[in-house]
Amino acid sequence: MSVSNPNVRKLLMSLVLILALISGVACLIVSEAFHPPQPWKWLLDAIGGFLAISVAASFVYSATLRRLDDAERKDELRGLLDEQMDRLIKGYTRYGLGEFCEDMNYSLLFDGLQGGDELWWLDTYTPGHKGWINHLRDAVSRGAKIRMLVIDPTAETTDFRAKEIGELFDEDRFKADINAFISDLSKYVGRAGGGGLLELRKYSDLPCMPMYLVCRTGTPTYGYTSFFLTKATGVEFPHIRWQAGQRSLLDDFFAYIRQKWNNNKAGQVGRQEKK
Repeated sequence: MSVSNPNVRKLLMSLVLILALISGVACLIVSEAFHPPQPWKWLLDAIGGFLAISVAASFVYSATLRRLDDAERKDELRGLLDEQMDRLIKGYTRYGLGEFCEDMNYSLLFDGLQGGDELWWLDTYTPGHKGWINHLRDAVSRGAKIRMLVIDPTAETTDFRAKEIGELFDEDRFKADINAFISDLSKYVGRAGGGGLLELRKYSDLPCMPMYLVCRTGTPTYGYTSFFLTKATGVEFPHIRWQAGQRSLLDDFFAYIRQKWNNNKAGQVGRQEKK
């Protein structure tokens, strides 16, 4: 066993404390043998009392107050780190910048949803959806509400986006993939047990950017965004994670996606809609 192992260190520390406690109690017992009181009795009482009380206090502290102190230290450390990061990246904390992700793990996105959470989704569509569609289904079964905005394959903006990524997808394939995406997800549209819900709408206005926002109790808590460039964002493309902040951009993203959702009521996809 290596002493550098945290579990080994905890075990050794516990053994030391137990031995110290036993030694303190032993000193107190031995001191009782001195009658009448002698200098040795005062010394043993002092040593025994010190060991017994300090070890007992240490155990009480570890069992009760230590977790609170550790939490406070973590908060202080997090605050210091945020302060230093804000010096490197202006507005890092204020605007809620979290981290850059190498790509988007959609399975984990759905797995992180709890009952009552809302996921607001805006994208053209996402290649490889068959790999995570069961995770979406399970999230809805747990009680999550998911609202997805997918580009209308018949819209002129779809032609424009297809041309931008023409090296990977020609226009016909792009539209066919969108139709397949909508068709597969429409099978799960509607309410599920536990209050879960999947709603799907097609939009024909500007795509803006891919964004996936998670709300709890009606408040955006965290989310991801990316960029529509010359590569498909759903295929190993960087995303940015956002979190709460003093003036978090999550609020602006949320306002935008809700407005877009309300503006595209005519694009509502029903479970029985034919493609």
